[in-house]
Amino acid sequence: MYNMGISFRLPPPSISYNDGVLRSELPYLWAVVRYTSDETIPTEFSPVFRGEIYTDNPFKYRFATFYKDEIISQSVMVSNVSYEYQKPSITIETSLSFQPKFPLGNLKDNIFSTYARTTERLKKGDYLTYIFEKPVFTKRITVSTGIPDIDFYGITEGYVEYSYDGKEFIKGNEFADGISVILPKEPVFAVRIVITGESDGFTAAFTDLKID
Repeated sequence: MYNMGISFRLPPPSISYNDGVLRSELPYLWAVVRYTSDETIPTEFSPVFRGEIYTDNPFKYRFATFYKDEIISQSVMVSNVSYEYQKPSITIETSLSFQPKFPLGNLKDNIFSTYARTTERLKKGDYLTYIFEKPVFTKRITVSTGIPDIDFYGITEGYVEYSYDGKEFIKGNEFADGISVILPKEPVFAVRIVITGESDGFTAAFTDLKID
């Protein structure tokens, strides 16, 4: 398909952690998996994963499958052990409407395998704001969109902004591969997703915030 100019999606690797060692189950025998050790998304310049990594902090690592360093899978982390994210009380304000089967309430159930899915395509000016009951002390907030573990219906045109007081917002990063990361310097009161253009998909999926 690559030689014919046909685009395709790569499956990510499956990463496990046991006895202080990270190991990968390749999605296919000749797969090339690259990784990072600073919680960033792997690129074509990241080192190739060659079997085992010894570490006492598996949650800092991210992995992705590459094909000819041009096509990349969704970035994943270790899957058989759980990182304990903060779970603050949240309310949500949004311009969007959601499907009854995938309701807005899924964005505050603290279950990262669930998601809320819109009834229509995203457009410029749409927004979704997570508001915390109390300001949250954190070094990192990951805003992931798209169906969990599947590279579908993520945000392609938009950015994240955040507020320390709920009034003034600071513009953060644009979405890349459906993900934007915030590195706040003060306790955060609210996080807002801002859509700047029409999305690729006819719908979009949103998930719980991952708050370190």
